[in-house]
Amino acid sequence: ALGLAQLENLSCFLEEKKTNFQKYTQLFKAVQNVEIGKVPDYAINNHWITWVSLQSRYPKSLASLIESFSRQGIEVRPVWKPNHLQKPYLHSQRFNIDRAEDLVGSTLCLPSSAGLTDIELQRVVDCFDN
Repeated sequence: ALGLAQLENLSCFLEEKKTNFQKYTQLFKAVQNVEIGKVPDYAINNHWITWVSLQSRYPKSLASLIESFSRQGIEVRPVWKPNHLQKPYLHSQRFNIDRAEDLVGSTLCLPSSAGLTDIELQRVVDCFDN
């Protein structure tokens, strides 16, 4: 019953997540060297997770940024490691995936819950300047 109730509200959750993404997009315009994740024209984004990419000029490493968030009580995560970098698949067949490792080292998943307030979104963005 719990899963069914959540499914009934899925469109509302997705709409709230889309709104949060739009707010993040506006807020990040004021942050230098951090770019909000963009969706290619050929894709449709459900906005389940909002992520940012740190440009090479951003002054902090991904690890130190995650630690800064942790000290503020905000949970963020790096993007998941691609399969070809995970231990069980290190010797498996792979194709030309040149950018994957760079993306893992410079991409951060932000808090993306449907119920985030404007104040909470601003707190997240403010951590990039501290």
